[in-house]
Amino acid sequence: MAILRTSGELDGETNHGVVELAEEDGEWRVALQSRTAVKARTGSTVADWGRAPARDISRPREDTMKRRLRRALAVVLALGLCSAALAANDPKKLESTPQVKSYRALLAAMKAGDYDAYKKHMMKAAGPQMDEQAKQMGKSPKDVLSFMTMMTPTDIAVSDMKVDGKKATLHASGKLEGEMNYGTIEMAEEDGQWKVGQQSWANHK
Repeated sequence: MAILRTSGELDGETNHGVVELAEEDGEWRVALQSRTAVKARTGSTVADWGRAPARDISRPREDTMKRRLRRALAVVLALGLCSAALAANDPKKLESTPQVKSYRALLAAMKAGDYDAYKKHMMKAAGPQMDEQAKQMGKSPKDVLSFMTMMTPTDIAVSDMKVDGKKATLHASGKLEGEMNYGTIEMAEEDGQWKVGQQSWANHK
């Protein structure tokens, strides 16, 4: 048990108070309050007694901690998103991403005429389509890859990447017959691996 004595003014009158506190569950809580108003003119006193309900004084502290934690989490998330955005537009960092690595591997397989390796980095649905096209053209898969190499720009540089869950879009540039071309490469994650889907190239952005 603890007793606090207070004084102050309320509506122009001097007030004296007594506050009784009791310790409950390791926290001090208000048990009883009393207030005495002293009227300056008459010297008479008016006593106002009241038992205050026990108040959990730990709640404001908990609410403050929660607010601080939420703010700290928001800052961390914001920094993480900024870092991801910077990485997505840094050409050097892009080269180390699994999406760009897979695209580079597909280009290497295409130039080498390695159809099996090329298909490993293509979306599953693209493989049968390519087989059918080769059949209709009367060409072998290696011939098709040779033709694709001729139609694909050289010195390809990936400028940025946008990732949305299991889908990603690369934007790149390269030269075809001495002219700058700009490409969009669609990718998707299949069986834990990033695969290349549709590619489109044009001599304008």
